Amino acid sequence: MNNKCIYTPKEVSEILGIGITKIYELLQQDRIPNMRIDRKYLISKDALEKAFNITIN
Repeated sequence: MNNKCIYTPKEVSEILGIGITKIYELLQQDRIPNMRIDRKYLISKDALEKAFNITIN
C-alpha cells in the first residue's frame, strides 16, 4: 500500500505508464496540477487522481 501524498514526475510517469517527456510536457501545459519549488515539480496525490480520474492506493 502506498501512502505517499506528493509525487515526483518520475513517480507519476511510472504510475500512469506514460513517458517522462510527456509528463513534463503535461506539467508545463498545466494539464497536471502541480507545485514547483525552484526547478522541481511536485504533484499531489489528490491533483493526480482528479486530473486522470483514477484512484491511487
